[in-house]
Amino acid sequence: FSWVAFQSVCGSATYVFSSKALLVAVGLGTLPAITASGAISWILKDGFGSLGIMLFASKFGTKFDNDAKRNKWRADILHNMGVTLELMTPFFPKAFLLTASVANVLKGIAGLAGGATKASINKNFALNNNLGDITAKAQTQGIACYLVGMSLGIGLSLIPGNTTDSLSTFVTFGVLASIHLFASYKALNHVVFTALNTQRAAQTIQEFIQNEKVSDPKSVNAEEKIIRTPQCFVADPQITLGSSIGVSVSDTKTLQNLVSVFSDKNYFLNHHNGKIHVVLRENADALDILKAYFNAYYLRVSIQSKKDGSEKNLMEESLNYTEE
Repeated sequence: FSWVAFQSVCGSATYVFSSKALLVAVGLGTLPAITASGAISWILKDGFGSLGIMLFASKFGTKFDNDAKRNKWRADILHNMGVTLELMTPFFPKAFLLTASVANVLKGIAGLAGGATKASINKNFALNNNLGDITAKAQTQGIACYLVGMSLGIGLSLIPGNTTDSLSTFVTFGVLASIHLFASYKALNHVVFTALNTQRAAQTIQEFIQNEKVSDPKSVNAEEKIIRTPQCFVADPQITLGSSIGVSVSDTKTLQNLVSVFSDKNYFLNHHNGKIHVVLRENADALDILKAYFNAYYLRVSIQSKKDGSEKNLMEESLNYTEE
């Protein structure tokens, strides 16, 4: 909780600086009242921001759960990018609508991704089916940190010289943002998922193939990459889980051969166009998916090691190894 608290406090404190900058940018720093143009700009930047969030959610909404830690880290980076843009708005008052809208989109996407991944993290802690209790306590802690962070931000913003266009404001924000990201990284490192995602499955399978042992969840999570791209996402040939038949197979004869080899399985896979495509049957369950990925991973290892034999022989060898 301590690292999460540091992250929340620093994140909330940065809001004060960005909000102050936004108000100056629309003229509230010099005008006694909100002008019509300022009010319209303020509303429009929220509207455009919401539209961007909706488009992002419709495109990438299904991808948050598979890599919760890395997505949460990315969300925190986007959040700080959005706040940075808001801090820049006083320097470009004529481009306020564009700058503030983009900032709103970045912060909105960060909130969306952060909320979605936080749900996965809370679920992981709900060992006694007490997800509601875990969520309520997490939100309570978050509100407390938010209030502390707001107080810290107000105190720092009132320091003489901390105007919206001063170097000290950007230095203060930089320090807070750095602590925010560092605390986020440390907090995510302390989360131990017991379920497998693509990265953790790849690490577990690789350890089993190399040393014929299965690592415990804590060891697997310790090796999980949060900032850098995991090797399993860039190694060739790449594994595409859940491919369609049309993408995976180029001709009917190949499809017939694959159906024959995987006749009693709820999946089949094929090395096609530089990728290993995994096609799942409609009734495939979690165990079938794990077997399919294990099979595909072993096939990739065989291809990388340039084992002798035809593509079909390597396919059958990987299938036999998976069944054993």
